[in-house]
Amino acid sequence: MQIFRGIAQQYPNLFGGGSREVNEDGNESPQSGRSFEEKWGWIAVINNMSNNDRSKWDFYFDLNVIEFLNTVVFYKDKSEEDKRLWQKAQAHQ
Repeated sequence: MQIFRGIAQQYPNLFGGGSREVNEDGNESPQSGRSFEEKWGWIAVINNMSNNDRSKWDFYFDLNVIEFLNTVVFYKDKSEEDKRLWQKAQAHQ
């Protein structure tokens, strides 16, 4: 359980500061009305990174934890930057 808290604190962009409730088994507490991403968690993240190509999932599953999390943060930051640039371009039309 302690390792999960440490990872959540190390990657606040992914885990929102690790503020989600986790039960004694290390699993998230059940919540009603969860979003698709909340329901599917890491599978949704891996599916997005592999462009919905299931045959590419093993590449991400085989990465060590730190390499995987750094890759996820990169994709997340890139997506946010792309969105910012798109919005800036739309404002200048």
